[in-house]
Amino acid sequence: MASVVSACGGKGSGGGVFGQAFKAFVVGDWRYESTAAHQGVVTVAPDGRWSAEVGKAGGKLSTVTIEGRWEFGGGRLAAHLDWSGPPKTAPCVVPGAPDGVGEGFSGRFPMDNGWSEDLGAATEVTYRNGELTLHFPTYAGFEEVEGAGLTVRCTRRK
Repeated sequence: MASVVSACGGKGSGGGVFGQAFKAFVVGDWRYESTAAHQGVVTVAPDGRWSAEVGKAGGKLSTVTIEGRWEFGGGRLAAHLDWSGPPKTAPCVVPGAPDGVGEGFSGRFPMDNGWSEDLGAATEVTYRNGELTLHFPTYAGFEEVEGAGLTVRCTRRK
Protein backbone atom coordinates (compact mmCIF):
# COMPACT_ATOMS: atom_id res chain seq x y z
CA MET A 1 0.00 0.00 0.00
CA ALA A 2 2.53 2.51 1.02
CA SER A 3 4.68 1.64 -1.98
CA VAL A 4 2.35 3.98 -3.69
CA VAL A 5 3.75 7.02 -1.93
CA SER A 6 7.44 6.40 -2.14
CA ALA A 7 9.60 9.34 -3.16
CA CYS A 8 12.93 10.79 -4.15
CA GLY A 9 16.70 10.77 -4.80
CA GLY A 10 19.47 9.17 -2.77
CA LYS A 11 17.57 7.48 0.05
CA GLY A 12 15.03 10.26 0.18
CA SER A 13 17.47 13.15 0.09
CA GLY A 14 16.37 14.19 -3.40
CA GLY A 15 18.66 14.41 -6.37
CA GLY A 16 18.60 17.01 -9.07
CA VAL A 17 15.74 19.16 -10.26
CA PHE A 18 13.42 16.25 -11.11
CA GLY A 19 14.08 14.47 -7.84
CA GLN A 20 13.35 17.63 -5.88
CA ALA A 21 10.09 18.18 -7.80
CA PHE A 22 8.95 14.62 -7.14
CA LYS A 23 9.90 14.91 -3.49
CA ALA A 24 7.93 18.16 -3.15
CA PHE A 25 4.88 16.39 -4.57
CA VAL A 26 4.96 13.23 -2.46
CA VAL A 27 6.18 14.42 0.97
CA GLY A 28 3.39 15.02 3.47
CA ASP A 29 0.33 13.32 4.93
CA TRP A 30 -2.08 11.48 2.63
CA ARG A 31 -5.50 10.09 3.57
CA TYR A 32 -6.29 6.91 1.65
CA GLU A 33 -9.05 4.37 1.13
CA SER A 34 -9.11 1.20 -0.94
CA THR A 35 -11.71 -0.91 -2.68
CA ALA A 36 -10.86 -3.60 -0.10
CA ALA A 37 -12.28 -1.22 2.57
CA HIS A 38 -8.85 -0.35 4.00
CA GLN A 39 -8.40 3.24 5.08
CA GLY A 40 -5.92 5.37 6.96
CA VAL A 41 -3.17 7.92 6.68
CA VAL A 42 0.23 7.57 5.02
CA THR A 43 2.98 9.99 6.08
CA VAL A 44 5.92 10.45 3.71
CA ALA A 45 8.88 12.23 5.33
CA PRO A 46 11.62 14.10 3.44
CA ASP A 47 14.32 12.06 5.22
CA GLY A 48 13.49 8.84 3.36
CA ARG A 49 11.00 7.32 5.85
CA TRP A 50 7.29 6.61 5.52
CA SER A 51 4.62 5.25 7.85
CA ALA A 52 0.99 4.27 7.48
CA GLU A 53 -1.85 3.93 9.95
CA VAL A 54 -3.95 1.12 8.45
CA GLY A 55 -7.49 0.17 9.44
CA LYS A 56 -10.61 -1.28 7.91
CA ALA A 57 -13.86 0.62 7.39
CA GLY A 58 -16.51 -0.24 9.95
CA GLY A 59 -13.95 -1.15 12.61
CA LYS A 60 -13.48 -4.69 11.24
CA LEU A 61 -9.71 -4.41 11.61
CA SER A 62 -7.74 -2.83 14.41
CA THR A 63 -5.61 0.06 13.32
CA VAL A 64 -1.99 -1.00 12.86
CA THR A 65 1.10 0.97 11.91
CA ILE A 66 3.46 -0.11 9.16
CA GLU A 67 6.58 1.78 8.18
CA GLY A 68 9.59 1.72 5.95
CA ARG A 69 11.97 3.69 3.79
CA TRP A 70 11.79 5.11 0.27
CA GLU A 71 14.27 6.27 -2.32
CA PHE A 72 14.08 7.74 -5.80
CA GLY A 73 16.80 8.31 -8.36
CA GLY A 74 17.55 7.72 -12.01
CA GLY A 75 13.93 6.84 -12.79
CA ARG A 76 13.91 4.11 -10.12
CA LEU A 77 11.49 4.32 -7.20
CA ALA A 78 11.98 1.85 -4.33
CA ALA A 79 9.86 1.30 -1.22
CA HIS A 80 11.17 -0.79 1.65
CA LEU A 81 8.85 -2.28 4.27
CA ASP A 82 10.24 -2.57 7.81
CA TRP A 83 8.06 -4.81 9.96
CA SER A 84 8.05 -7.93 12.09
CA GLY A 85 5.70 -9.94 9.85
CA PRO A 86 6.76 -12.28 7.05
CA PRO A 87 10.06 -11.02 5.64
CA LYS A 88 9.96 -8.75 2.60
CA THR A 89 13.66 -8.03 2.43
CA ALA A 90 13.67 -6.85 -1.18
CA PRO A 91 12.15 -3.42 -1.79
CA CYS A 92 9.24 -3.00 -4.15
CA VAL A 93 10.77 -1.30 -7.18
CA VAL A 94 9.13 0.74 -9.92
CA PRO A 95 11.93 0.90 -12.52
CA GLY A 96 10.22 3.37 -14.86
CA ALA A 97 9.05 5.90 -12.27
CA PRO A 98 8.36 9.37 -13.64
CA ASP A 99 10.46 12.36 -12.62
CA GLY A 100 7.38 14.37 -11.77
CA VAL A 101 3.64 14.15 -11.26
CA GLY A 102 1.17 16.91 -12.01
CA GLU A 103 -2.51 17.51 -12.66
CA GLY A 104 -3.82 15.15 -15.33
CA PHE A 105 -0.90 12.70 -14.93
CA SER A 106 -1.61 9.12 -16.01
CA GLY A 107 0.62 6.12 -16.59
CA ARG A 108 1.12 2.38 -16.20
CA PHE A 109 4.30 1.20 -14.52
CA PRO A 110 5.88 -2.21 -13.92
CA MET A 111 6.70 -3.29 -10.35
CA ASP A 112 9.38 -5.76 -9.24
CA ASN A 113 10.09 -7.55 -5.95
CA GLY A 114 8.72 -6.74 -2.51
CA TRP A 115 5.01 -5.97 -2.50
CA SER A 116 4.69 -6.78 -6.19
CA GLU A 117 4.44 -10.42 -5.06
CA ASP A 118 1.14 -9.43 -3.41
CA LEU A 119 -0.01 -6.44 -5.47
CA GLY A 120 0.85 -7.64 -8.97
CA ALA A 121 3.35 -6.86 -11.68
CA ALA A 122 2.03 -3.40 -12.63
CA THR A 123 0.23 -0.36 -11.31
CA GLU A 124 -1.88 2.20 -13.13
CA VAL A 125 -1.44 5.70 -11.67
CA THR A 126 -3.51 8.84 -12.21
CA TYR A 127 -3.54 12.24 -10.54
CA ARG A 128 -6.62 14.38 -11.15
CA ASN A 129 -8.44 17.02 -9.13
CA GLY A 130 -6.07 16.55 -6.18
CA GLU A 131 -6.60 12.77 -5.97
CA LEU A 132 -3.82 10.23 -6.54
CA THR A 133 -5.30 6.91 -7.68
CA LEU A 134 -3.34 3.66 -7.86
CA HIS A 135 -4.93 0.63 -9.48
CA PHE A 136 -3.35 -2.83 -9.26
CA PRO A 137 -5.28 -4.72 -11.99
CA THR A 138 -4.00 -8.22 -11.22
CA TYR A 139 -4.38 -8.07 -7.42
CA ALA A 140 -6.71 -10.72 -5.98
CA GLY A 141 -5.86 -10.82 -2.26
CA PHE A 142 -9.22 -9.79 -0.77
CA GLU A 143 -12.65 -11.20 -1.60
CA GLU A 144 -14.00 -7.63 -1.76
CA VAL A 145 -11.98 -7.02 -4.94
CA GLU A 146 -11.95 -10.52 -6.45
CA GLY A 147 -11.57 -10.24 -10.21
CA ALA A 148 -11.52 -6.43 -10.17
CA GLY A 149 -8.00 -5.72 -8.94
CA LEU A 150 -7.32 -3.29 -6.09
CA THR A 151 -7.77 0.48 -6.26
CA VAL A 152 -6.28 2.87 -3.68
CA ARG A 153 -7.31 6.55 -3.66
CA CYS A 154 -5.15 9.09 -1.85
CA THR A 155 -5.82 12.75 -1.05
CA ARG A 156 -3.41 15.11 0.64
CA ARG A 157 -4.42 16.02 4.19
CA LYS A 158 -4.68 19.72 4.89
